[in-house]
Amino acid sequence: MKKKVIRGGVASLLVCIILCIVISWLDIGAYISIIGSVASLYGIWVAYLQIKSVRTVAQETQRAVNEKLSDLNRHLSVVDMSHIISMGRETLAYLHSCKLEIALFRIRDFKAEIVYLQQNESLLDEEKKVRLNTCISDLGVDIANLRANYKKKDQISIETINNHIEEALTIVEGLEGKYKYKEYDTGKI
Repeated sequence: MKKKVIRGGVASLLVCIILCIVISWLDIGAYISIIGSVASLYGIWVAYLQIKSVRTVAQETQRAVNEKLSDLNRHLSVVDMSHIISMGRETLAYLHSCKLEIALFRIRDFKAEIVYLQQNESLLDEEKKVRLNTCISDLGVDIANLRANYKKKDQISIETINNHIEEALTIVEGLEGKYKYKEYDTGKI
């Protein structure tokens, strides 16, 4: 940019000299008017270059900020996935030990976290969205069954609930592995 400004200044000076020589028969006021007009045009040229430079820097900054936000969201999503996986495993442990009241609360939390994860569309392809929707629906049915029958353990199919939780865990573990090992361990952060 400095070179353009210097070239513009030299060009303006040359224009002033040429115009002053061409109209040498005019009085001093005309010289001042010519020099002032050329200086104004030069100032407009410098302002244009500065505005163009600022716009370029602003666009580059915005792109860099968006890129870092995207990286941060993916990183936080990996952390969320790890939390969801531990929550799902904890829920399975409560089901296996027949602590159905506690399992009911943990399944609700597990389902809510999967719903939150599903909102991050940059992580999921269409197949994963459909599979997660199915898991969310199945977990909703499991929650309703547990709520209605947690005191009647013989009327609850713990194996079915386990399968639904395992299906959701498989999806989340696959996503975690994809983003954790294929992207973050390569040093892109």
